Amino acid sequence: MHVIIGAIGTSGDTLPLIELGRHLMVAGHDVDFIGLAYFERRARWAGLRFHPAGPPRLFEDMASDPSVWDWAVGFRSLWKMLGAAMADTFAAVDRLRRDDSVLVGSSGAVGIRLAQEKFRLRAMTVHMSPFYFFSHEQNCIGGLGAWPDWLPRAVRRGVLSIIDRHYIDGACRSDVNAMRRSIGLADVQHIFTRWIHSPDRAVCAVPGWFAARQTDWPAQSISVAFPVMQTSEPWTPSDALAAFLADGDAPIVVSACTGAGAASTFFQRAIDAARRSKQRVILVSRFPNQIVQPLPSFAFLIDYAPFEQLLPRACAIIHNGGIGTMALAMRAGLPQVIVPFAYDQFFNAMQLAALGGGTTVRRQRTAPQLADTISDLLDSRPMAAACAELQRRTLEASDGLPEMVRQVESL
Repeated sequence: MHVIIGAIGTSGDTLPLIELGRHLMVAGHDVDFIGLAYFERRARWAGLRFHPAGPPRLFEDMASDPSVWDWAVGFRSLWKMLGAAMADTFAAVDRLRRDDSVLVGSSGAVGIRLAQEKFRLRAMTVHMSPFYFFSHEQNCIGGLGAWPDWLPRAVRRGVLSIIDRHYIDGACRSDVNAMRRSIGLADVQHIFTRWIHSPDRAVCAVPGWFAARQTDWPAQSISVAFPVMQTSEPWTPSDALAAFLADGDAPIVVSACTGAGAASTFFQRAIDAARRSKQRVILVSRFPNQIVQPLPSFAFLIDYAPFEQLLPRACAIIHNGGIGTMALAMRAGLPQVIVPFAYDQFFNAMQLAALGGGTTVRRQRTAPQLADTISDLLDSRPMAAACAELQRRTLEASDGLPEMVRQVESL
């Protein structure tokens, strides 16, 4: 079978689909991978044929735009990235497709869905968070929070319709329909709330025990276990990092999502909170220029580490709520402080809190408030017990990737 995978987004959207591509190759299939140039080295390291989509520095430009990470206005800015890769993704499928081709697309890979319709190919959409089904039953509307239990379903549907019309579809509908008309397709609406889900299969790469299936999810959707990233690029701690890890208690890992290159306040508050709570911290950022230097002796900065290797050496983690980082932290048994920025991060944080494995801190909270949260987290016996239970569940669960391979093969 020939599989064309398109992943347009951050590491959380891309790395699991690179790993899926590797699994498909091991299963004997032929795989082409379309993604942002930022991920070319990782895709090629995994053995995939890589095809870039969008301008060469599209990911870096998106990451350095603070408006992308503002939940109230961010989607319009995010669409600039997703939209800029749309035509290239479609063109790559057109160039690569064969009679035996099937497609796999991330939540933001609009070009994959366009190619599916135009060329009548079978396709699977992969959502890395249940948030992207935009349920009116269980969801979290950014900083506004979860649906109140007392709010009628009809009102929820109306609110989502307004948000879709003015905020989501309002940002992307004209661009998508202009592209559709150029390739001979009719206009559509509800691009990301309905249309993006492939009618063949929509996979939610989050197990039901973390977020249960809702009755308003598409009929063709299924949930699978968290993808387990069994391979990563070769990495060993530098001598300086190894010395830091050995020279004291286990540190707190502090990480903004890979796409957040405008998180200087987030990191500075984490450093100040660590000072107040007398904790050591490892800061992880691909954008070191956003962190004020020199760092105090209790802080250490790295630009990359595979979290499946780093997190078992930590005592806790502060991050934005990306589902991949969250799953790895649960696997390591760590308590988590979530500081959501935008998109699915609020929903993911809500689900983790309901399971007792972490707590949410609003982005506007001060360093003293964050320090109090850290202290409470590390001293909480119920939190420790919940984290141990989540670790047991994630370690005992199956890997979602083999099931995703089977779902692709079923197409």
